[in-house]
Amino acid sequence: MYRRKKTKVQQKLDDLSLISAYSEQLLQLVDENDVIKCLFSTVQRHFPIDVIGFLVVRKRNHAFLYWSKGPMAVPAIQNACSGVIEEYNRMARASVPMKRVSFRRILPPCEGAEPIDALPAFCRIVPFVGEAFDYGAMYFGSSNDFTRPKARVTLLSSLTSQTRSSLINTKLYNDMKENYIRTIKALAIAVDAKDTYTHGHSENVMNIAEELSSELGLEPRLAGSIRDAGLLHDIGKIGVPGYILNKAGTLTYEEFNGIMKTHSSLGANIVKDVPFLRNLYKLILYHHENFDGSGYPEGLEGEEIPLGARIIHVADAFEAMTSNRPYRRSLGKDEAIKRLNENSGKQFDPAVIEAFMRLARRKGWLAALAAE
Repeated sequence: MYRRKKTKVQQKLDDLSLISAYSEQLLQLVDENDVIKCLFSTVQRHFPIDVIGFLVVRKRNHAFLYWSKGPMAVPAIQNACSGVIEEYNRMARASVPMKRVSFRRILPPCEGAEPIDALPAFCRIVPFVGEAFDYGAMYFGSSNDFTRPKARVTLLSSLTSQTRSSLINTKLYNDMKENYIRTIKALAIAVDAKDTYTHGHSENVMNIAEELSSELGLEPRLAGSIRDAGLLHDIGKIGVPGYILNKAGTLTYEEFNGIMKTHSSLGANIVKDVPFLRNLYKLILYHHENFDGSGYPEGLEGEEIPLGARIIHVADAFEAMTSNRPYRRSLGKDEAIKRLNENSGKQFDPAVIEAFMRLARRKGWLAALAAE
């Protein structure tokens, strides 16, 4: 009797510990795919579940994300999805068609597990719907009756409720992020418009920096940050007077050192207090640092300069040299590439220049030089 009671108490403590640990994991996630994967892996580890599915409803094309203990036959996956769609449509008063749903396995099956040819005997479908949030619905299937004891179902419901709340927060976060990005993009356009000779400069730098990141094999999140920083690298020029940006002659010492050089710091300060742009701060701040330590604002050298800033520096220089400026005409791609190579190891990171040369060859920018 005592041992049985102690076991129930211990189970309750274990369940509470799981809920707490899961909640902490969710707090660190801002990507909806990471949230969904977190739920899948947690359920997989702690419940006797053979199949998990998540219908994610979009405006046009929908997705059914799934995991199965063993390899699962396509008809069985489709049947599970069909049941989820039916329940979602009923609860959300929607009409999601099966033909617009794609299928994607989100976690691999367990090694050595038996294939699953038909739907499990027991299932539970949990719609993720509400007054302002119709996200989709989840499917849990098992060959055993996992609804007994009921406490496990209660625990599963707690995890799905936490997931739903996290997905709502993720959506709100990403909507807010998108609004901020639109505002910042508008500022970037305003900067380019302020300088009549550099229209489209920021977008061109963004595209070159993104291609260089791909050439260097950088992981997607870092490459995305470099892309965004490339677009916003000159955002600080919003605080530079137009007469300096459009001056036809050489800037005076005071105009360059006292005003123009501040644009990287001004730009970095614009993004530093925005939570999801904070990772762009150093890339914008240091995009004029030179590899040999002769740049600004802090005279950083070599590896002290963030890789993203080194990439943007090369992209920015190439785009600037191949564009018309108030004080000179475009140098052309041949001359620009020649100057990049001459300054490899001085102004620019040699590894980034090597990547740029591979990119230039692939895009045909070296055609004229190769013919000489």
